[in-house]
Amino acid sequence: MPDRLNVCQNGEDDILHPATPEDAVAIGAWPMEYHPGAGIPSTWKFIGDPGYYPIPLGCLQSVNRSNLYAAGRTLDGDRQAGASLRVMGTAFATGQASGIAAAQHALTGEATTTTVRQELQRQGARLPEPVHA
Repeated sequence: MPDRLNVCQNGEDDILHPATPEDAVAIGAWPMEYHPGAGIPSTWKFIGDPGYYPIPLGCLQSVNRSNLYAAGRTLDGDRQAGASLRVMGTAFATGQASGIAAAQHALTGEATTTTVRQELQRQGARLPEPVHA
């Protein structure tokens, strides 16, 4: 059994220092919110510039099942990343992207970042534009 569920694992550093969004099929915009227990103050760590982080298609895809995609709380990440990934808005975005990817995979045998992004944009999803040097 692999030590992670998805092709990539989201980590605290991915949220604090977001990468360029060219491969994003969803974005996360909620800070890392941790509630350690009753009577213990909650902690918040905020997303670095530009205020959201990209979630690539590979982060939604299973390590050992090419046609299986995860969304919401089933995304793989460390404790801090999970504290941001688990929220409802991000779950909606990853659910929409995962559903599109799974449908494309069922119809054509593959799903790519480009085709998933095109369908997301056709459906009116808000994604950052790719950065071209």
